[in-house]
Formats: sequence, structure tokens, C-alpha cells
Amino acid sequence: MQSVIKNTRIAGVCTAVPSRKVNFFETAGMFAREEIERIYATTGIAEIRAAPANMLPSDMCAAAAERLMDQLGWERSSIDLLVFVTQGPDVPLPATACLLQHRLGLSTGCAAYDVNLGCSGYVYGMWMASQLLAGSKNGRALLLVGDRSTGGLRPGDRGTVSLFGDAGSATAIERTTEDNPIYMVTGTDGRGAVHLNVKVGAVRRTIPILNKPMLDEDYEVMKQNSKVHLNGGEVFAFTLRVVPKLIDETLALAGIGKEDVDYYVFHQANKFILEHLARKMKLPEGRSPIDLEKWGNTSSASIPLTLCNKLGGILGGEKKKICLAGFGVGWSWAAAVLDMGPLAVAEVYEIPDDYPCESAPLKMPVLKGNYDDEIHES
Repeated sequence: MQSVIKNTRIAGVCTAVPSRKVNFFETAGMFAREEIERIYATTGIAEIRAAPANMLPSDMCAAAAERLMDQLGWERSSIDLLVFVTQGPDVPLPATACLLQHRLGLSTGCAAYDVNLGCSGYVYGMWMASQLLAGSKNGRALLLVGDRSTGGLRPGDRGTVSLFGDAGSATAIERTTEDNPIYMVTGTDGRGAVHLNVKVGAVRRTIPILNKPMLDEDYEVMKQNSKVHLNGGEVFAFTLRVVPKLIDETLALAGIGKEDVDYYVFHQANKFILEHLARKMKLPEGRSPIDLEKWGNTSSASIPLTLCNKLGGILGGEKKKICLAGFGVGWSWAAAVLDMGPLAVAEVYEIPDDYPCESAPLKMPVLKGNYDDEIHES
């Protein structure tokens, strides 16, 4: 799908990361030194940020949003739209965006909804938030995007444990009288679902609450299927097959050439993939930053994290033409070409250890005895 959106601009971006660092070169027992060096050479990842068990994507995004609104001087009552993009909602219902609207003190006139997307989620979220603002009478939106990927990994899966990190982001978008067009292309191929997924935990395959013990082998299958399954070879093949065409189509829609883009900010999958992409597309040297070494692959938050960490100083001072591209789980992909900057805020914020992680204003009952009995008694 092709779209051209006018009369919106990005005012600022903040990406929040947990304080806990896991450095694979310093962590004894996880990998042999030779294996760490081999993984680092391929992925470009030496360290990740790992959220504690009580810190959810909504917490990281809330920390980023609070910081961003304070830095911009935006009144909470001035936010008209909140879009929350994650693969890790707080609860099955209500939408976590509703909990975030209350938590952040936004007005009851603010529209809020969740989007279940991963690697392409930031660009999709920008598309939705910008399009809604452009077609409304109101003026400000918060795009909150993030995942806690470390919580969904298999401890013994060396293909994922050394790859994924945690982060949340907030992007402030507002209406403007200037055209300021955003050129966007999106796409989907659900045949790729078998190559990157979590098979258990939602409505089709729920995690059962049992009134009798589960067989060890059944429990082990369920536990493994509740974690991320990743076929790295298929992800690589998909990326090289789809992303170059995606970029070409988006540039053609914008009516520009590759040399007209100041920076290409891709989803930070891994160093090997990103370097192959740049070579295959013959991108101008130095225009596609890689920002994996200290964070890992942070899923939907990787694009705003790269914008803040690698380009924050540049975008804070002047306008640049940026191409954003997210691609992965789904298969799902999205790209945008837009003018970005000068940004009033473009920073990476480390979440304090005492940050209150309590997104949901819900009191969870303490269930006693047999779960089925509790249901029948109520």
C-alpha cells in the first residue's frame, strides 16, 4: 500500500532503556570466549539492556513519554491521540493504550489503541498516527513503541539469547500548516509466520490453568512453544528479497534517488543483515547507521533508538531527509521517506532503578484453592 501524508511533523523522540546491562564478554558461563567473538562478528552485539521481570513494554514507553512531554513542555491535556505498538500488552483486555492514557494523565478526549506489530511496528505506527492527525481537527499524538524481548527467549537458545534487548520509545507528532509530506509504503506476507513466532499464549493456543498436574513432556512442549521461535536463514532471505524493492518503491513514490537521502535508518536486525542490505542496494557510504553494539535487536524500538543514539545530535540541529524501514515478523514491512528535524528532543533515557512499574490500575485477586472452584463461586 502506498500513502502520502501531509501537514504533520515529528517534534521529538525519546527512547528509554533499562539500567541493567548484560555484557556477553563479561558474563561468565553463558558462552565460550571464542563463541562470543564469533557471535559479535556476525551480529555486532556485545551488550544488551535487559528489563527486570516487573518492567513491561508499557513501563518503558511510559518512562519515555513522561520524559518527552516534560522536555517538550507539552501539557498532558493537549494530547489527542495515543498509539501503542507492542507484542507484549499488559493484559489481554483492556487495551494497554487505555491504561497508558490513564497513567500518563491524558484527557478523556484522547483516542487510544494498541497495535500488535514487531519489527515493522515503528513505521506502521508513524503511518497510522500521522494519517489520523492529518485527517482530524486536533493536533498532537504520542506514538509509543517498544518490546521486552528478553522475557520471551528460551534460555538455551543461542540464536536468540545473544540477539535481543529491551527498550521503549515515545515519538511526539503534531499537525503543521506546512505540507511536509511523508511518503510511505507498507506490505505483508503472512506465509512468513512460520519462521518467526510464539505459538502459545493467545486465544488459539492458551496457556491452561489446570486443576491437576501436567505431564512433564506436555509441560516442556508448552513452555518451549511460549518462547520465540526464529529461523535466522529465512529471516535473512526474506530481508534481502523484500527490503531493496521496498526502498526502491518508496524512493520512487517520493520522486527522489538514493543519493538524495541523508540517512537510511533500518530496523536493527543484526550487523550481517544490515551490511548486506547496504551493499545490495548500493547505498552511499556512511548513510545507514548500525546501532547494535550496546543494545542488541530491540524489535519495534530499534528505529527510534538508532535515531536518538546515532543521529540525535544531528537531528537536533537541522533538517535531514530520512528513510526509515522496518521489516520482520509477520512477514511485515514498511518504509517512509520524510524530512525530520530540527528536533527539540532526541535522546536515549536510562530508566532509574526506582521507576514505578505499574501500568495497570487493576487489582489482581489472589486466587486460593482450585481455579475452577473460584470461577464457579463467582
